[in-house]
Amino acid sequence: MGIFGEELGYIFVHVPKTAGSSIEAVLEKRSRSVNFSQMAGLVEAITRNNDSRATKIGGHKHAAARDLRSALTPVLYDELLSFGVVRDPWQRMRSRYYYARGLKKDDIAEPINGSLDEFALWACQHRPSSLSERLADDDGRLLVRRVLRNESLNEDFGELTEEIFGQRLSLPMLNVSKRPAAEEAFGAKAAAAIRSTYANDFALFGYTERQE
Repeated sequence: MGIFGEELGYIFVHVPKTAGSSIEAVLEKRSRSVNFSQMAGLVEAITRNNDSRATKIGGHKHAAARDLRSALTPVLYDELLSFGVVRDPWQRMRSRYYYARGLKKDDIAEPINGSLDEFALWACQHRPSSLSERLADDDGRLLVRRVLRNESLNEDFGELTEEIFGQRLSLPMLNVSKRPAAEEAFGAKAAAAIRSTYANDFALFGYTERQE
């Protein structure tokens, strides 16, 4: 769940499957903060913005930056040290699949019981949850002041916490998905769907469209 630290002037926009739970654990322990479920006006902002992306996955828990900015008002939000974490779309899709399989959710039982490709095709069509739709506006303008990268998260988070708390903090390992030792490649159809669905993510955050 995202975190708003009003006293220290920061807000963390939690994108699913980008180590958000680990970040929240550190922030909640280190400062007086509120999670998004306690933020007055957030649900109304999501409804007002007709943001189906937020309501489909976690509601206010994974509220998009645009909804947070609307709930807090642009004047207040723009003064905060807002930040989020991005992750390679290929790896993030794999993580979503194995995490969902571990949860065994009834509402997505069929796709998670299938192959990685079947899940990817389903997710691209029904629950894309892209990085850009959660951290940017419709014109592709970033709505967070700082972007941390999952691939260098300990270093990026250390720099951020030094700025916020005056010391570099490390992250615990939480909600780690169980994955096979050998990386499974996406088939041609699933790979094409990922490239198309997350085209803005690849472009905005500099990830390669080539499957690695």
